[in-house]
Amino acid sequence: FVGISLLILLRNSKYSLPLGNQKKILPRAGMAVIFLCAATLVATSSPSLWIRSPLIDTPQGVELRAGYFDGLKHADDLFYHPSWGVLVANEGGSSVYQWFNGRWRRIVDPSKQLRDVDSLTATDDALYVSDGSQKTIFRYTTKTGFERAWTNADGLTHPEALVSVGPALYVIDNEKELVRLEEGSDAQRWTPTNPEWKTPEGIAYSPATDTFVISDDGSGAIFEGAFGHTLNVRGTMGAAEDIFIPDDGALLVTDNGWG
Repeated sequence: FVGISLLILLRNSKYSLPLGNQKKILPRAGMAVIFLCAATLVATSSPSLWIRSPLIDTPQGVELRAGYFDGLKHADDLFYHPSWGVLVANEGGSSVYQWFNGRWRRIVDPSKQLRDVDSLTATDDALYVSDGSQKTIFRYTTKTGFERAWTNADGLTHPEALVSVGPALYVIDNEKELVRLEEGSDAQRWTPTNPEWKTPEGIAYSPATDTFVISDDGSGAIFEGAFGHTLNVRGTMGAAEDIFIPDDGALLVTDNGWG
């Protein structure tokens, strides 16, 4: 912005240089503007240059691990598993990224099967990715790569948030139903009747209570209960988006209504 302003002043000011000198100086000034813009983009996107954020007043600051120039174009979901590290559903880039053992990488998808990467979860040996536009949940292992685990043939219409519990996978489908999926078994579908159940968005499982905690960004409600049973409203937020329960049992929720 500063560079562009200087160019305008040089060109239009009554104190501008004679035309001959402008022809010599303006191209150089233009190159300086390009350099400043490029430097700004790098500085605001590179994890090696922007380590701490002045916007959050904490002793540690904010550490940026990856940004646009690292492949992220719409990071829609985040999940952590000790066997996989931090996994990122990169919806805008139709891909999944991983931060593990100090290394940032894109999980290979050579046949480009992924399109609408919405949410993900993982077990010790497999990664599961929901792809709403393809009505599919993909399974990934280091041996087989990405393969279709459940599709529209299993009744899926638009799978989004999902969580793994034992041998089963639980997924929010079509913004209404909660579906239980297990290999070798038919899908079990359930639509809660709670009036606050409008557009469920995130799901997590609590081993301590053997219940699911589900966020609803339509009503802002946080539900808790067992599959197929009554869901109780645990609390209400502005527009509860994503949800996660770490090992200590705490409940972490992102709220789009309050930022």
